[in-house]
Amino acid sequence: MTSLAHSPSTIADAGLNQPMAWQPVTWLGMSLVVPAAWEILQHARDPKRGKLVFADHRRGRLHMGWAEAKRPPDTERLIEDYRARDLEEDAATQFSSLGVLAGWRGYRRRRGGEVVTRAGRFDDLHMRWIEMTLIWPDGVNRPAERRILDQFAVVDDRQGPSRWRAFGMDFQTPRGLQLRRADVRPGSATMRFSDDRRPGQQAEIRRLSAADAWFDGDAQTLIREQLPRSKWTFEQRFYEGRQVVVGLTVQPDAVWRRLVGRRRDRRDMVWADASGHRVFHVTTISPAARPLEPEVFALRALEFEATLTRGGGDA
Repeated sequence: MTSLAHSPSTIADAGLNQPMAWQPVTWLGMSLVVPAAWEILQHARDPKRGKLVFADHRRGRLHMGWAEAKRPPDTERLIEDYRARDLEEDAATQFSSLGVLAGWRGYRRRRGGEVVTRAGRFDDLHMRWIEMTLIWPDGVNRPAERRILDQFAVVDDRQGPSRWRAFGMDFQTPRGLQLRRADVRPGSATMRFSDDRRPGQQAEIRRLSAADAWFDGDAQTLIREQLPRSKWTFEQRFYEGRQVVVGLTVQPDAVWRRLVGRRRDRRDMVWADASGHRVFHVTTISPAARPLEPEVFALRALEFEATLTRGGGDA
């Protein structure tokens, strides 16, 4: 197994005995691995109901949905309902049983050359039903199918920090911080968090790509650009074995906050990764009396892995 610290160029369905790059994804207490060429196309912020949709350069490849449930559902009945629905859409649909694979129950559906793997399982830790639909345009890749289903795991983050692995970033958020928005654009990804119990606490985690084309190493200028009118102080810190720049200023909130002793401080930590291709930026806003340091997020570049996996289609 080889670790890849850069964005992979390996396509999703590699050929026989060719390296296939994989990326880990951790989202709302669910952890899985998917081919690195599958990118998150849609995402949800609600741990009780939502979905993640992955797509390659051609089309959607994985739909993972979840819904809160008071008790485990009748899995066999659900699977039969899915089969019946598929037959209503196309009476010529062919089925093969998935059986029970790593806690998943389901089946494979074939229509022409395309195969769809449909599976479900109950998450008794968070009390929710999870469904996964894998789309194989050229026939099912069984080793890839097995790896995706087998390495799925539920993460217990109820009493501690929550881990996030997505959009080229790997980090954790302190307990209480909830995802409010994820803004993904070509060359950048930003995830914003806040705490309902502590309204003054906010954080923003950001990745900027193609940094070797625009970033000259001047982290102070990048930080100043966030609030050009603010008075910043800067310091050098060591983080994850490298030197980083941290800027501190007073958050320009409404005047009443400062008058009643609710001033908030802003901290920005910026550094470029070892390759120089990406810049990472952590911003925290917190009450002056309860500082939220950027280091607690343990942000680092998401690592990809390459394995020898049979690609292509199986019947």
